[in-house]
Amino acid sequence: MTGKKSEILIIGDGVGGLTLALALHKRRISCQIYEAAPELKPLGVGINMMPHAIRVLAALDLQPSLENYGVEAEEFTFFNRHGQFIMAEPCGKYAGYEYPHFSIHRGDLQKVLFEAVIERLGPEFVHLGHRCAGVEKGADSVTVRFEGAEPKAGPIAIAVDGFHSAVRRQFYPDEGPPHFGGINM
Repeated sequence: MTGKKSEILIIGDGVGGLTLALALHKRRISCQIYEAAPELKPLGVGINMMPHAIRVLAALDLQPSLENYGVEAEEFTFFNRHGQFIMAEPCGKYAGYEYPHFSIHRGDLQKVLFEAVIERLGPEFVHLGHRCAGVEKGADSVTVRFEGAEPKAGPIAIAVDGFHSAVRRQFYPDEGPPHFGGINM
């Protein structure tokens, strides 16, 4: 088994995992990221990032990069299913917030975060092709097991491995699959 016992193990290199890695790095806390996918692909759809999220990313010095990919929204406009106007209201800086509201493709957001992680931490801190099979708690550490790769040990493992989380399935085996709530957004 390999891995430095002082490094936090992050399971998943999506938006949450990459943001976490950058936040830890800023605080001089070492981490390693393990991602199931063998390569980074721009998956997803457009998302709206509220000023609260941009505040967090701006604190990580990412706002200029986000401005290169995102579109700063000025207002929310609502229509009914027939296309008739309901209402409009300002958002982001136009609503008095300190930070803007961005609309951005999830793949572009992940690219911005991934490039920042590679630049700041180095490529050796991101391990693609490491599908988590589960975690085991020891007396003073945790071990993450992977399909087809050596397990890694560290003081803490944080699972941000998404919708089909192996770790969530391990700890909540009776939860079952996610259910559609009946709302499309």
